[in-house]
Amino acid sequence: MKLFEISQEYAQIINELYDDEGNENPQALARLEENQVSLEKKAIAIASWIKNMEIEKAALTAAKKEIDDNKKNIIEREKALESKIKRWNGSLQHEMETRGINEIKCPYFVLKLKKNPHSLDVPDEEIIDEDYRVYDWKLDRARMLSDMKNGVIIDGAAIQQKMRLEIK
Repeated sequence: MKLFEISQEYAQIINELYDDEGNENPQALARLEENQVSLEKKAIAIASWIKNMEIEKAALTAAKKEIDDNKKNIIEREKALESKIKRWNGSLQHEMETRGINEIKCPYFVLKLKKNPHSLDVPDEEIIDEDYRVYDWKLDRARMLSDMKNGVIIDGAAIQQKMRLEIK
């Protein structure tokens, strides 16, 4: 039997628990006890299923951590290589500029000094006019919750407290 069916049966049994004269129905009382046992068995089955999913989730979290660690190592290696490439490129470019060499050819590739497209250098953003600013905003939910707990009313927001099921 499904959980919602057990719940529906419970509601039906409660309606049949007393007759029109207020007398207790012994059959409904027995069915109520059976319904309670069914609910407990179903709850145990569902809780076992939930626990299995939690174990699987923990395994996936551990695998994700390992992947994240490997990803971190790859990113660090990538940054190190990027730094070396930038440093050696800079050194080579400096030497070619210093010596007035614009091009070096070899059978595998050609080294050539070229002008980049125009770019913008802004050493001090504070002095730039507001017309050139773009704003990216989001709600400070922690501050809103704190203020509302202290009695501040914020239109469009409400404090809520949900329930959770803990299975130990």
